[in-house]
Amino acid sequence: MEPGVERELRVPVDRVEVELTLGDGSSRKGTVFVPPGSQLAQLFRQSDRFVPIEEDGKVRLYAPGALACVATRVSADADPMSTAIPEERRAVRVHLRSGTVIDGEVRFVPWGDRVRTADLLNEASPTLEVHRRDGALCWVQKTHVEHVEEA
Repeated sequence: MEPGVERELRVPVDRVEVELTLGDGSSRKGTVFVPPGSQLAQLFRQSDRFVPIEEDGKVRLYAPGALACVATRVSADADPMSTAIPEERRAVRVHLRSGTVIDGEVRFVPWGDRVRTADLLNEASPTLEVHRRDGALCWVQKTHVEHVEEA
């Protein structure tokens, strides 16, 4: 290798198609690169990391606070809540500050003090998982939520 020339380090990744909703309500489609052994949800729960997303052949590094919602298609087999564990499903309408509305449901295993939708919303996680009616799984940044209605 020539002095002063660095090789680009490439790490194997899974490419996952996503639909982005930005803080202003605009939406885009792109591809997220998920490192081996990681899950897509982990990328959006780390509120201090920029997320690389490929759009139209260009990689953009999105600030965590810019992404109001990231959605992807999930098969029933890949859904961690599709197990035999009893779960609560609550229909919700999530209203974002931008005016965007996400219709779907939240799913959780009730236990201890985690029995109401409000308990789920008040957990320390920066994101809320919403299963949209069209089959997409959305990670909604709680900082972009104006209010949630139980439907």
